[in-house]
Amino acid sequence: MTKALGLAASIIGLLHVCRKVADFTSHISDSPEIAARVLSEMNIMSILFSRVQGIIYGMELNREQNSDDIRAVETADDLIVILIGCVCSFAKLDSMMQGIQNGRLAKLGNTWRITRWALKEKDLDKVISEIQNHKIC
Repeated sequence: MTKALGLAASIIGLLHVCRKVADFTSHISDSPEIAARVLSEMNIMSILFSRVQGIIYGMELNREQNSDDIRAVETADDLIVILIGCVCSFAKLDSMMQGIQNGRLAKLGNTWRITRWALKEKDLDKVISEIQNHKIC
């Protein structure tokens, strides 16, 4: 039960970051290509996390009926490792988004925002690649 709650809490946190980043990137006029890639990845990850959340709930219901199911325990352990990696990658992404979204600098206009995206593009590509690697697991 504790593992399932921890997994569910992790997924809820990750979904929150996905939605926050997706909301920010979807409202950028004349958005650079990297913003579109970030938005696309957040939409895909939201779908995946929602599905994993359903699997976790199903595992927990199954565990309550059959407490000796070792596969459920192994699956939960695997998910924990993957989600820890996701949390680390999403923390980096969230930090970058806050730097781009900085309220004081946003007043300088769209050109400045596009410049900030361009300056972060290499780092954003690395984080997106990390996130994509988590999906492979």
